[in-house]
Amino acid sequence: MVMVKAQVNNPQNRLYDGMNVKVQLQRSLGRQLVIPKEALVLRTNKKVVFTLKNGFAQWVYVETGLENSTGYVVTEGLAAGDSVIYEGNVNLAHEAPVKLKVSD
Repeated sequence: MVMVKAQVNNPQNRLYDGMNVKVQLQRSLGRQLVIPKEALVLRTNKKVVFTLKNGFAQWVYVETGLENSTGYVVTEGLAAGDSVIYEGNVNLAHEAPVKLKVSD
């Protein structure tokens, strides 16, 4: 639990009992390597991400740090510029041939 003090941008300066407010907190963490949550799969209780190299899926063990509702910060295992597979990766195997799906 944290204590938050917020100022509401309300031109009439009126709040009524039962009104709701959405508060979004942001903190700059510097440059981080973030992947979508869909990209991470568990194999024998270890975190795995599949990357694409020369038309084949490569299985890479990763360590994660912070997370939010859409992504994980990867602390070990991936490098900036790696091509991460995040769709159709649940039943993917190491060194399986992969074709890129091009959106229109």
